[in-house]
Amino acid sequence: MSNLASFSPIREAEDAPDGSSFLGVIVEIKSPFTTIQKDSRPVVSLEFTIQDQFSVILDPRSRLKCRLNRDSEERLPKGSVGDIALLKRMRIISTNGNVVASNAGRLSSEAAFFPDRHIPKPHMSTAYAPGGSSTLKFEAMVDSQPPSPAEQLAIIGMKATAANFLPMILQQSSTGLPPVARYNQSPRNPSNSSRNSFTPVKSSYTLKKQALIKDILSDKFYDLTGEVVKMFYTHNSMDLYITDYTENKHLFPYADPNDPDVIGITATNWRGPYGQVTLMVRLWDSHAILAREVINEGDIAYLQNVRIKWAPDGRLEGSMHGDSRFPNKKFVHKCVDPVQVNSVLQRKMAYEGKHEQPSTYHVPCNAPQHVPQNVPQNVPKNRSGKAKRAEKKERDRLQRELEQEELQEKLTKEERERAGLNNDVRSGHSTFQLSTVREIINNPARRTTTEDGLPLTLPFINCRYRAHLRVVDFWPMTLAQFSRSMGDATFNTKATDEQRRKSERKFEWNFVLLVEDAASPARSDKERIPLVFGNLQGQNLLKIDAGDLRKDERTLQKLEEILFILWGNLYERKVALWKEKKIRLPLPSDDPQLRLQNRPFECCLEEYGEAIGAHAEADHWVRRFSPFNTTIMSKWNT
Repeated sequence: MSNLASFSPIREAEDAPDGSSFLGVIVEIKSPFTTIQKDSRPVVSLEFTIQDQFSVILDPRSRLKCRLNRDSEERLPKGSVGDIALLKRMRIISTNGNVVASNAGRLSSEAAFFPDRHIPKPHMSTAYAPGGSSTLKFEAMVDSQPPSPAEQLAIIGMKATAANFLPMILQQSSTGLPPVARYNQSPRNPSNSSRNSFTPVKSSYTLKKQALIKDILSDKFYDLTGEVVKMFYTHNSMDLYITDYTENKHLFPYADPNDPDVIGITATNWRGPYGQVTLMVRLWDSHAILAREVINEGDIAYLQNVRIKWAPDGRLEGSMHGDSRFPNKKFVHKCVDPVQVNSVLQRKMAYEGKHEQPSTYHVPCNAPQHVPQNVPQNVPKNRSGKAKRAEKKERDRLQRELEQEELQEKLTKEERERAGLNNDVRSGHSTFQLSTVREIINNPARRTTTEDGLPLTLPFINCRYRAHLRVVDFWPMTLAQFSRSMGDATFNTKATDEQRRKSERKFEWNFVLLVEDAASPARSDKERIPLVFGNLQGQNLLKIDAGDLRKDERTLQKLEEILFILWGNLYERKVALWKEKKIRLPLPSDDPQLRLQNRPFECCLEEYGEAIGAHAEADHWVRRFSPFNTTIMSKWNT
């Protein structure tokens, strides 16, 4: 093979030209089969699938179906799941969105499989690098050449990237089912081990129980009853904010914006309740679908099997994942138990009386007019053998769900270390698929058709993403301008003059960070995203409240120290380039004048639209991006 180790990302395979090369782990492979061509000539085909990114276990966007065709089986490479496939100069066949990479004689295609057990770890790769004398063992298609040193390093790197996923890929291959438990590859020496030898890792498990929010603990399952005060949709999940009006010090502290004596975080458009009484529960799969159908804001909901865990910002949150084996089981209900509903309403009345402020929510439609006396609810009964078996199945299901989430969290941490991410910047939603900046900007969901069948590109879509980013510029120019007074008519435009006069000493965060993809430095602003920070986003990121930074030197110093963790020497370089050469940022990342030194970080961001004008129509919307659930860990908040 050639000395060029340049491979196309599988995510871009659909748009890749013929002659593209790919490198990936074999995750599926079939036995060779023979077909007879029109000229009665037999052709033997080998079909397999490779994957080149492993941010999650099963990533369809990073998988590519491949087909090798020769006149006999002996001319095809022999391989198995877990091997690394090196494919050079392939023909790209795209039909109805299905992409297949195939060899072609006119392109002089090459293919080689490298057994994973013979691929060393990166720290043992010196002998295979340029200047070394060793060659990796491989099985090749006829007319394929041995790998170059650069290609060997790429193969070793791919094996290291997928190392933590190989046991699961192998288990999936042997069972035909997605991996449901956490495994360790037991031996340290893979050459002396059986490929399918795994040791289960035990995990703690606690049976679910009915509980109040004030009593919930991390890593346990509960049945919860509470009022739904807010609902938020994403493309594949749903966030329910519920409260039973009991306080838990590990929940998010919502501050009343009308009470200056209350300490907490002011959330835009949050109508209450205030304090630490509201739990965010993320619903996935069938749970999210069911909640959209049966739950409305203001209802009393009954949620079963809610797993409580720590969020990246150090708060408790809930999670409910679906079970593909039992998709019709319902764990999200509108509460019909009059005793439980009345209990929530009584605590709500006590809360409102204590805070002297009635809730803005209506009385739930499932609220009882009175509480029947002596109504038995959830009374234990003598369990039959069938009930015991059902309970055991339920325990097993919850055990698999817990193990799967723990495995995903462990893999996310290891992925961060491999990617060289900034560990002092934390984000949540590790189950979100990783997206590149290019994928976010060119989201195909924006392309649709009109009723007349004409193509239409939407100005924006409501969507959430997770990405690895790097800060390359910011606005305004000085840190002292990162906060704005609510008394400023050019900033607080919707308030009356009287309202602005009363709030002129109140300040909110307002700034923009320009980011690019951590793995693909941008050469133009078209490959970058401006992240807009309002007050809530700024508080979540910095964990400090805004103030008059022109007068409050202490808060300004905190801000500079916290942002240094995020963007390194960006502030110093921006000021120096302007003072010395009158050069304004942003510059291309490889510009020698920039000399930027900062680390990429993981960020959750959401896309939305901002209306321009008093009576905005669809073509008067501007596409915006803002971060969420992303925090800089500093001495001010740890």
